[in-house]
Amino acid sequence: MFLQIATDAVGLVFSRKSPSDSDGFLKYFYGCFKGLLSDYLDSLLGDFCAHIEGLSELELLTFYEELTNVSDGSRLYELQVDEYERELGARDRRSSRRPVYLSNWLEA
Repeated sequence: MFLQIATDAVGLVFSRKSPSDSDGFLKYFYGCFKGLLSDYLDSLLGDFCAHIEGLSELELLTFYEELTNVSDGSRLYELQVDEYERELGARDRRSSRRPVYLSNWLEA
């Protein structure tokens, strides 16, 4: 993953700008790499959000247990846990807005 992003960043540096010195190359490479990595992490997080939105309550709780068991301490992991908590909060808010009589009718 990181190797692919790094090679893409090198390709962007040489396709857009011909670096005149090594310092200029490294600065431009760092900016390209940072942008590509940010885009990659955003797409991963978007896929994760789409995945958890489609889960049922039981699947969501099971998924959370699996997620907490494989904690790797990365920024992506922290963002995934935050998104999970947001999804739970959103589901709680949606379920609390339903009128009591309607929720009783739907459960029967």
